Amino acid sequence: GKTNVYVVSVGDKGDFVNVQKDEALSKLGIEGTFAYDQSANKIYFTKTKKSVSRLYEAKYIKDKWKKVKEVKMEEDEIIREANSFMVNAGWNYKDTPMAFNIFNPTMEGTRIYFTSPDREGGFGGNDIWYTNNNGKKWSKPENAGKGINTPGSEDYAFVDGNKLYFAKKDESSNLYVSELNGNIWGEAESMGEQYNSDSDDYNLIVVGGAPFITSLRNGSELDNLYYMHKVKIVKQDSVPEDTIDEPVEPIQPWHQ
Repeated sequence: GKTNVYVVSVGDKGDFVNVQKDEALSKLGIEGTFAYDQSANKIYFTKTKKSVSRLYEAKYIKDKWKKVKEVKMEEDEIIREANSFMVNAGWNYKDTPMAFNIFNPTMEGTRIYFTSPDREGGFGGNDIWYTNNNGKKWSKPENAGKGINTPGSEDYAFVDGNKLYFAKKDESSNLYVSELNGNIWGEAESMGEQYNSDSDDYNLIVVGGAPFITSLRNGSELDNLYYMHKVKIVKQDSVPEDTIDEPVEPIQPWHQ
């Protein structure tokens, strides 16, 4: 069915203020998450055509999203090598390889991370990949590495500083985090019981330093958004210990 997109302001206690449907975004046919490039006033999102989910971009111009087009990466067009049999036979043309599905993009700087299943060079299942923009075009996608990806399924990447958050599908979806070590994402670790429940927990994002997650916890039949806030651990002698994150459902619970 059609996906409606809403915009909100976030209050000091994680409550949603001034919830409004964004008609312009809703008309784009966005599926899953989308990435926003504030410097270029562009968004990147996926939608499905002819049973294949691909990456698109749109630019915000005069209160409207315009110039919607598919994002082409280097692998999308392969030129026959010089002096190859096909070129020598007179068949010098662009060849389009297998169309891989792309889901749930997110952006950090000039890099877009996304989810893609069963792509050559992956670890199996859904993996997290990325492509870089060099100012003129998007690079051939690269796998985010063995610190993040496994033979299982990884999805819903979100980068905040030197940390990459994502969901890993085991018996249920659980949240993991990886830290950047040089140019390599390190071995991912579970975010623990403060973030993960016995139900699906995924799509962690950070807004103003505060994490939000999507979860089916507490016996809910619908996905809700939860705001994670700091609480003090106090010993019996009332000496404050370190703070931990504790999930609190927003004052205005939101369903996907």
